[in-house]
Amino acid sequence: MADHSDSDSSPKSSSSSSSARRRSPPRVRAHSDEGGSSDGVLVELPSQDARSPGADPDAGIFVSMPADDATSGETFEDAPDDLATARSLDESIAVIDFPDESSAAAECRKYKEERDVCAREAATLRRMLQELVGREVSSSLHADDPDERAPLHLMLDDCSRLVLELNSMVRSREEEVDSLRARAAEVQVSKEVVDAYLGSWRQVSELTIGRMVASLDAVVGKDALSFEGADQDGISAVERKTSLLTERYRQALLGIEQLEQVLAEVKPGFVATGQCDHATLFGNVSEELVSSKRNEANFIQKLKTSMEENKILTEELEKTKAAREVAIAEAGKTKAEIEQMEHKLSATKEKLTMAVTKGKSLVQHRDSLKQTLAEKTGELERCMVELQQRSDSLQESEGRIEELKMLLDEKSVEHEKCLDELRETYNAWEAAKASIEQLNDANTALTISDGVLQRIGEVMSEATFPEDLLSLEMIDRLEWLVEQKKIADMVFLEHRKVKDILGSVDFPHSVLTGELDSQITWLVNSLGQAKDDAVRMRNESSEALHRLSAHESKLVSMHEEIDRLTIVLLEEKQEKDILANEQSELMSLYNAAVDKLSVISSQNTELVKAFAEGSDVKWEDNEPLETTKLVEQCLSSIQRRAKSSPVVCESVEKLQALVYTLHQELTLCKLILEEDMTDRSERMRLSGELQKMTEAVYVL
Repeated sequence: MADHSDSDSSPKSSSSSSSARRRSPPRVRAHSDEGGSSDGVLVELPSQDARSPGADPDAGIFVSMPADDATSGETFEDAPDDLATARSLDESIAVIDFPDESSAAAECRKYKEERDVCAREAATLRRMLQELVGREVSSSLHADDPDERAPLHLMLDDCSRLVLELNSMVRSREEEVDSLRARAAEVQVSKEVVDAYLGSWRQVSELTIGRMVASLDAVVGKDALSFEGADQDGISAVERKTSLLTERYRQALLGIEQLEQVLAEVKPGFVATGQCDHATLFGNVSEELVSSKRNEANFIQKLKTSMEENKILTEELEKTKAAREVAIAEAGKTKAEIEQMEHKLSATKEKLTMAVTKGKSLVQHRDSLKQTLAEKTGELERCMVELQQRSDSLQESEGRIEELKMLLDEKSVEHEKCLDELRETYNAWEAAKASIEQLNDANTALTISDGVLQRIGEVMSEATFPEDLLSLEMIDRLEWLVEQKKIADMVFLEHRKVKDILGSVDFPHSVLTGELDSQITWLVNSLGQAKDDAVRMRNESSEALHRLSAHESKLVSMHEEIDRLTIVLLEEKQEKDILANEQSELMSLYNAAVDKLSVISSQNTELVKAFAEGSDVKWEDNEPLETTKLVEQCLSSIQRRAKSSPVVCESVEKLQALVYTLHQELTLCKLILEEDMTDRSERMRLSGELQKMTEAVYVL
C-alpha cells in the first residue's frame, strides 16, 4: 500500500517540478490552522474508489511527521526545483509510523480539522487565483461547494494551473513592456535621426535661400523693402524679390510688345508676330532708329534749306512791300488821271463789246480747263493726304520729327500766305503797271488809241463770251477778261506748285521723265501698295501676337510642370527617407527574429533530444532531425509505458500539448521569417524603383 501511495505522489511531484523548471512560477504556500498541530499527514489512496463521492473521506494512510516547535508553525509549500534531480526516491519518502489504536481516532479528527482548514484555504486561494486570472470557474475545475468536499490535490492542481496561467500572463505583459520599451527606444533614435536630418536640411535650405537671395539681389538690386524686411526669413525675401523680378519681366515683355507694335507700324517689312526673337527685334529697332535718325538729319537739312529759302523770300517780300508802297503812292497819283480817263474809256466800251463775244469761247475753254484742273487737283489732294498719312506713320517713332514737321507745315502755311499776298500784290502791281502803261500810252500816243481800241475790239470780237456778258459794255467784258487772266495765272501757279511738290518726291527715272498724269498714277499705285503693305503688316503683327501668347502660355505650363515635378521630387525624397527608416527598423526586427529563431531552433533541438532520451528513443547526432516523427515516436513510447498510470497519462498529454505549442511557435517563426524575407525583397525592389524615379526627376 505504501508503494502504491508513493507511485501516486511521485509522478505528480515530478510533473510539478518539471513544469516549475520550465515556467518558474512563484511558490504557492498553504497555511495550516494556527491553533492546531499535526504529527503526520493522512495520504489518500489514488484509486478510483477512494476518489468517488460515496467513499470514506477518512480512508488512506496516515504518515506521522515530527511535531517539534520549529516545524509546527511552518506552511505548506511546493517542492523545490531540484527535488526531482537532487533527491532520490528513498530520500523523498517520509517515515511512516504506525501508532497505537487509542490515539488513531484523535489523530484522525485532528487531521480532518486540519484537512478542512487546508481545503477552505485552498478553495479561497483558488478563488483568488481565478479572480486574478480573470475568468469564471470552468467546467474542468471542481466547484467550491461546502457540501461536496473536493480532494486537496485537485484543488492544488487547479491552483498550480491558475498560477501557471497567471505566470504566462505576467510574462506576456513583461514581453509587451519590453517590446514597448524597445519601440520607445527606436522611436527616440528615429526622432534623433529625423532631427539631425531636419537640421542638415535646414542648413542646406538656408544656404540655398542665401544663394538665391544673392542672385536675385544681383538681378533686382537691393531696394528699400529688403532692408525693411531684414528681420523676415529668407523664403519671404526670395518670394518678394521673385515677385519683383516677375513684375519687371512682365514690364519688359510689355515694353517689347509695344516696341514690336510700333516697329510693325513704322517698318513696312516687319511683321509683329509676338514670338520674334528679342535679339532680332532689338536689331530691327536699332536699324529703324538709325534710319529715323538719318531721316531726321535729312529733314533738318531740308528744314535749314527751306528756312534759308524763307529768309530769301522774306527779303524779297520786304522789297515787294516797299515797291508796293511806292506803287500805292503812284497809284494815288494816277487815280486822278484815271478818273480823267474814264470818260475816254467809256468810248472804248462799245468796242469791247465785240471782244466779249470772243471771250465766251475763252470762258468755256477756261471752264473745261478749270473742271479738269479741279479733278486733277482733287486727285492730287487725295494723293497728298495719303502721302501725308504715310509720312506721318513713318514719323511716329520720333516726336521731334513730328514737331519739326508741324513747324515745317506752319512755315509752309505762312509761306503760302506770303506767296498769296505776294501774288495778289504782284497782280495788283501788274494791273497798276498795265494801267500806268495804258495811261502813258494814252497820254503819249493819243493818236494811236483809236487803233488800239479798234484792235481790242477786233480781238474781243474774235473771243467768245458768255451770253450774259454780251449785253454788257466793252469795259465790263474787258474787266471780266482781266479777272479770267488772274484766275488762269493762279491755276498756272497751282499747277507749278503741284509740279514742284511732285518733283520733291523720289520717283523712278522712268516715271520722272514722264508726264504729270503718269507721275500721279504712279503715286496713287504706290499709296495703294503702301495700304496693302500696312494691312499685311497688321495681319503679321496679329499672328505674331498670337504666337507670342501661345509661347507665353507654353512657358507658364512648363513653369507649372517644373514646380509640380519639384514637389513630386520632394515627396518622393521624403517617402524614400521614410522607407529607409522603415527598412532599418525592419532589418533590426529581422535580425532580432533571426536570432530568436536560431535560439528557438537550438532550444527545440535540445528539447527534442532530451525528450528522446527521456522516452528511450534511439537517435544519433549524424541523422537529420525530423521533429514531427521523432516527437510522435517519443509520445507513442511514453503512452505505451504510461498506460497503467492515469497521472502519467495526464503528464504526457500536458507534455504533448507543450511540444505541439512549441512546434506551432517554431512554424510561426519560420513563416514570419519567410514573410520578412519577402518584404525585404519587395522593399529592395521598391527602393530601386524609387532611385530610378528620383534620377528621372533629377533629369527632368
